[in-house]
Amino acid sequence: MTTPTPQEGDEAFRRRMAQSTESKAQDWTALDRSAQEQTREVEEAQRKLSGREDGSRLAQADGRLTQLRDRRDDLLRQGAPSLFRRREREEWFKDFEAVTEQVNEAHASWKHEVKASTPQALEKQRERIAERQAERDRAEEQHRGIEKLPSEREASVASMLDKLRARADNVQQTWAPALEIPSINAWRQGRQPKQAMVGRLGYAQYAATAKQEAEFMKNYEEQWNRTAQSR
Repeated sequence: MTTPTPQEGDEAFRRRMAQSTESKAQDWTALDRSAQEQTREVEEAQRKLSGREDGSRLAQADGRLTQLRDRRDDLLRQGAPSLFRRREREEWFKDFEAVTEQVNEAHASWKHEVKASTPQALEKQRERIAERQAERDRAEEQHRGIEKLPSEREASVASMLDKLRARADNVQQTWAPALEIPSINAWRQGRQPKQAMVGRLGYAQYAATAKQEAEFMKNYEEQWNRTAQSR
């Protein structure tokens, strides 16, 4: 059994919500459909805007108008058949009327693209797209507040994990360089007095560190010497 794609899972969820009689599900379905419709409108507007910004839509309109005008001019050069060829004459007029109508429509589309491709018109289109995107985002936020699509829930979990990983990486980068930290037992053993050392003084108790040990031995020897001299 194949695993459904995220899109298939979302569509199955939409069908279940649409078939439900609960008011919550019905509200969610209405908001979801509105968001989908607005998404299609925004994508179509963005596609047109992109084509006008790069000039491709105007070039296409100009090419279609030129092609239709050429077809109309060819019919005019050929001329209408004679009255004695009634059927052919009727077909010619029918074709000429059809191509003339297409020329007029193509010319209107070309004029529309010319006006829509000016800097001022492009800026207005960007503003309208931004407004439609804001409306779409509000509708999506409302329907997510009721229930999230399966793909949205997975995306939320993935985003949370990414944030946790990024936070952990940041902590590692900002923390002090890694040091070899001794265990608690090792630390405690290092703080314990070492075994007594038998020497010229009879015994000496080690201090916790080499520096402390040296100072201890120096003071102890000085004290022993003073005691011996007083005798």
